Amino acid sequence: MSEAVFPQFLGFLLSSIPTILACAAGIVLAAVTWKRHPRVSRLLVIAFAVLFVLPGLAALESALLVPALVRNSGARSAGVLFGILGFGRSLVVGGAYALLAWAALAGRRTPGS
Repeated sequence: MSEAVFPQFLGFLLSSIPTILACAAGIVLAAVTWKRHPRVSRLLVIAFAVLFVLPGLAALESALLVPALVRNSGARSAGVLFGILGFGRSLVVGGAYALLAWAALAGRRTPGS
């Protein structure tokens, strides 16, 4: 990373600290309960790991990819690619939330059984 890009990357990453900490706590809690609930814990670790990594990837994208695209391809091309990447990131986040929902409801018994 160049000198000018690092502060921008750090700024994007710092704004995601609450999300990163919540995901780290989720991974730790899943690891603690792994022996009692291995299936649920596995789903939680996968979902929280994905959500943990995404802010860093988004910060890299914003700090490195977007400025390079604007410089080389123009703002319109960069905007289209940024929209496509945002949609893809949204699909990944949706999948992670689906895993969290599955983990919350996995192995639940119906009342009376």
